[in-house]
Amino acid sequence: MFDLAAVQAAIRDAGFDGWLLYDFRGQNTLAQRVVGLDKKHLSRRWFYFVPATGEPRKLVHAIEPGSLDHLPGSQKTIYRRWQDLESG
Repeated sequence: MFDLAAVQAAIRDAGFDGWLLYDFRGQNTLAQRVVGLDKKHLSRRWFYFVPATGEPRKLVHAIEPGSLDHLPGSQKTIYRRWQDLESG
């Protein structure tokens, strides 16, 4: 289970503004484990930004829009094209 308070405390303790987690086709094992997707293989890029304080943000592909729904944060952007990905 993702512990948002503990992750944000660790981010602040390290002196960072946030942590961007990203994966594409299961290549980032650490990111998958942190967000609890280590048993699920997704075919599209996803991004999960955890700020030191505040609400996390999700960026997911339209083919897999619910892939990060189990995580804290209601701000979700869905992209379809690479232009949408870049702007997101």
